[in-house]
Amino acid sequence: MNGCRWRIGDGTKIKIMNEPWLKKENGLWMQSPLDQDVANNILAVPLFEDVEEDKLIWQDDSYGNYSVKSAYNMLLNPTVAAARTDMGDWKWLWKAQAPPKSKHLIW
Repeated sequence: MNGCRWRIGDGTKIKIMNEPWLKKENGLWMQSPLDQDVANNILAVPLFEDVEEDKLIWQDDSYGNYSVKSAYNMLLNPTVAAARTDMGDWKWLWKAQAPPKSKHLIW
C-alpha cells in the first residue's frame, strides 16, 4: 500500500513471502537465505520484554502518523501519480486503517 510501511514488533503480522527483499535479482524466490542452524539460533534470541505487535504506519511522518497534508504531498509526487493509474481497483484504500474522511479525500 502506497504511503505505508511496517514497524516491526513481534513479527506475527508480517507476510514475508510477499516482501521484495526475499527475491533474487531475476525475480525468483530464494530457497533459503540462511542455513537452518543459523535460522534456529536467530529464533532462539529472546525478544525485548515489552515487544509490541507489528504495526502498519504512515511512511511520510517520522512518528508514523497520518495527516491529510502528507497524503496530499504524496499524491503530488510524480512516481505515485503514475502508479495510481495502474491500480485498477480501490480495495486497498477502503481496507486501510485511516479515518474515513482521509479515505474519501484520496479516492
